[in-house]
Amino acid sequence: MKRFSLIISGSLVILVFLVILALLISREEKTMQEEISSAEKEEEKIEREESIKSIAYELKGSPYELGPIGEEKGEKLVRKDAFDCTSFVLTVAALYANKEEVKEEMKHINYHPSGEVSYENRLHFSSYRNEVSDRFADITEKVGGNFVVTEEVLLNKHVPGQGRVIDIDWEKKFDLSYIPEEHVLQILDDLPEEVGVGFVGEESFQKGLDITHEGFVFGGEILVHASAKRGEVSEEMFLDYLSDEKHKGVIFYKVES
Repeated sequence: MKRFSLIISGSLVILVFLVILALLISREEKTMQEEISSAEKEEEKIEREESIKSIAYELKGSPYELGPIGEEKGEKLVRKDAFDCTSFVLTVAALYANKEEVKEEMKHINYHPSGEVSYENRLHFSSYRNEVSDRFADITEKVGGNFVVTEEVLLNKHVPGQGRVIDIDWEKKFDLSYIPEEHVLQILDDLPEEVGVGFVGEESFQKGLDITHEGFVFGGEILVHASAKRGEVSEEMFLDYLSDEKHKGVIFYKVES
C-alpha cells in the first residue's frame, strides 16, 4: 500500500512537471509569435515608408507644368510626365496606395464625394483634402505641440474686385492649424522619416487660401517638390526653402495606404 502511494505521488509530481513545462513552452511560443508579428509589421512599415520616398525620387527631374491634370475633354486625371506641386503629391500618394489602378485611386483621393469626378468636386484646398480624404492625415498638432497656431480661414472666399481663387460656387470656414516659420526648427526631430508638408503663405488667408505650395520632407532635412522656380521636380534643403520663400508657417501630413 505504501509503495502504491509512492507511485501515485511520483506520478502526480511528473504530471505537475509536464503541465508546467507545457505552459512554459506555450508562453515561449506566444512570445516568439508576437516578436515575429511585430518584426513583420515593422518591416512592412519600413517598406511603406521607403516606397513613398522611392516613388518621389523616381519622378525627380520631371518638368514642372501648372495645372497638368483636369476633368475636361482632352485632359487627363493622371499624368506622370509633368507636375505642379499638388499633382506631384497626389500622384505619389496614388502610386503608393495602388500602383496597378492609379487612375481609380486618383478618383478616390482627389474628389469629394469620392469618385464623383468634376472640377467642382475636386479637392482644390489641401488642408480640406487632408481632413476629408482617408489617404491623408494631418499631423500638425501632433508634431507641433504648443507651437501650433490655429486661425480661421474662409477657403475660396470672394474677394471684392478679384473674385474667388477657384471659380466655383463653393466656400468653407476652416480652422487651419499650422506651425509658425520661426518654430519649425524646434520640431524637426519629432517629424516622421517622411512626411507631407504644406507651406502657408504670408497673405494666404486674405486671399481665401490655405497653403500656397506643398511637397515631401524626408529625414527632416530634404524637401522634394515640383518647383515652379526650378522648372522641375527637384530636391533642396527644407529649411533653406522655408526661409528663402518667407512663408508664414507649415502644416504636416501623412500619406496613408
